[in-house]
Amino acid sequence: MGQKVNPNSLRFGLNKNWVSRWNSPNRSMSIKWLLEDEKVRKVLKERCRKAGVALIEIERFSNFGEKVTVFIYLHLAQPGLILSNDKELSLINKDLRIILGKSVEVKMDIKELKNPAVSAEIIGQEVVDAIENRVPHRLVIKRLMKRAMMAGALGVKVKLSGRINGVEIARNEAYSDGSIPLSTLRADIDYSFQIAKRDYGVLGVKVWVNRGLYFGRYFMPLPSAAKAKSKGG
Repeated sequence: MGQKVNPNSLRFGLNKNWVSRWNSPNRSMSIKWLLEDEKVRKVLKERCRKAGVALIEIERFSNFGEKVTVFIYLHLAQPGLILSNDKELSLINKDLRIILGKSVEVKMDIKELKNPAVSAEIIGQEVVDAIENRVPHRLVIKRLMKRAMMAGALGVKVKLSGRINGVEIARNEAYSDGSIPLSTLRADIDYSFQIAKRDYGVLGVKVWVNRGLYFGRYFMPLPSAAKAKSKGG
């Protein structure tokens, strides 16, 4: 089963947290907030693409139905590209106001990613950029995998699906290095799925990164034997 489903869905509540966190008062509000969250993520990924978007977390708090406060935590590989651009920040705030409404209080916190080399989202973005810019993707993938392994990853896997290089028949290409224990629930597996658009169609890009075993507060204390082997995190 670990090979068939999104690795994140198996690890929610263990070593993964939900990217949208809120409790809605009714069903219609749940649908409204869910659609708004998707629009917010789409806008932020487009606006902050050059800065490398690794994760977008959204939290909502309601004051007994009177006022809703939305907290957006934006994890970027290069936050300086956004923080130093006042014009871009104003455009982002304007787009968020249009999506969420003027009555909603929006607070955005931009955080720097500590180790972008082992982020599946960042790796996937670079592979997509290489495909869309007609750069040889095999060389780019091998370089990114090597960089991730040197940065502390225990395993990396990249899979492409579609009409690769414009061939008539769609096929899959997979590249891997190290181990990807998808069935080990305490393994911190970072997963990303993105789409590369070309004139002959679209290609799917999937990335798995093994960042080591997770022995947090949900698990027993880290044994000394496993502590020596575990390097991820």
